[in-house]
Amino acid sequence: MSPLIATIIHPHHVQSVAFSPKDSYLASRMDDAAVCIWPVTEEPLNIYSGPTSGINSVCFSPKGDIMAAAFENGMIQAWDVKAGMSCLPIKAHEDEVQSVAFSHSGSYLASASDDETVSIWNVRDGSCSLKLSGHAKLARVVLFSADDISIYSASEDGVIRIWSAETGEVRQELGIDDEFTGLQSMTCFADPDCLLLASGYDDGWICIWNIKDGKAKVSILAHATCITAVIFALDGEVLASAGICVG
Repeated sequence: MSPLIATIIHPHHVQSVAFSPKDSYLASRMDDAAVCIWPVTEEPLNIYSGPTSGINSVCFSPKGDIMAAAFENGMIQAWDVKAGMSCLPIKAHEDEVQSVAFSHSGSYLASASDDETVSIWNVRDGSCSLKLSGHAKLARVVLFSADDISIYSASEDGVIRIWSAETGEVRQELGIDDEFTGLQSMTCFADPDCLLLASGYDDGWICIWNIKDGKAKVSILAHATCITAVIFALDGEVLASAGICVG
């Protein structure tokens, strides 16, 4: 493990962090509805204040030049990282936006909401190109496949849906017949020979799914309570998870 590069002191509680694609910047989401962009070893480059509402998640575009945030009031907002200017304010949903994710081409931004829908937005003009409905509970997480052909969305009811990014048709559903509920987090590892999804739940369980056959490869009781984040290492051999401490 490399030594600590920097310690960043925030004026408010930090809710989540995300690196830009080239690891040049770190975005931190605070509980005062602000996002900070930090050069990894320096003072903050910009502090972005969006709508007067809490922020649920942040993400960078593939080139790292745009950062987007999901707000509790249904808004999505994006900023030019270097200029610090807002470039994409959208009233995306009628309820909280839980998650945002850029396509790997950088042309589209997906949002998942408490209103049980997922929407796909054109980054260039902010228009909605697809609205995906069908989850029985709030849509917690949304991701694009590595080739941008599919969209993965996960609901709090435990069901993961795989949609066509072109037509919006549901191609596959994972977790329909399983006992997993209270889904809180999801990540994917895309390889031509190994397509995996990992999902984390509010009872401390993690499930790893094989997308090809739609079956759970393994389930792990990883934490005593809620799994707040899961992520694969670049080689797909290691999965990291974060949970809420108890006691």
